[in-house]
Amino acid sequence: MFDIPEGASVVTSSRITTGASPILFVAHQRDEKGVIWQFLDGHDFVMAEMQLVRLDTILKLDPGIVSVSNTPVGSISRRESPTAPWVISEDPEGKQ
Repeated sequence: MFDIPEGASVVTSSRITTGASPILFVAHQRDEKGVIWQFLDGHDFVMAEMQLVRLDTILKLDPGIVSVSNTPVGSISRRESPTAPWVISEDPEGKQ
């Protein structure tokens, strides 16, 4: 499972939370404050659409997202569609 509690905040966008876009990009990073998870649609990130939500909100929107919960810090996961397999790679900005 994820390395943060289900009640912890994660980064997403209003396109995800409104159902306008599926989650197609997941980043697992670390900064000076701790672990950061981002759940995005793979399109350009628009700061005005950024949202902090609880991890359990993301799990309700896409229960299958748990399949990337064990990716290491410093990785990104991408998929072409909600039914496509995840492709996991190293994130050069992931700060392992």
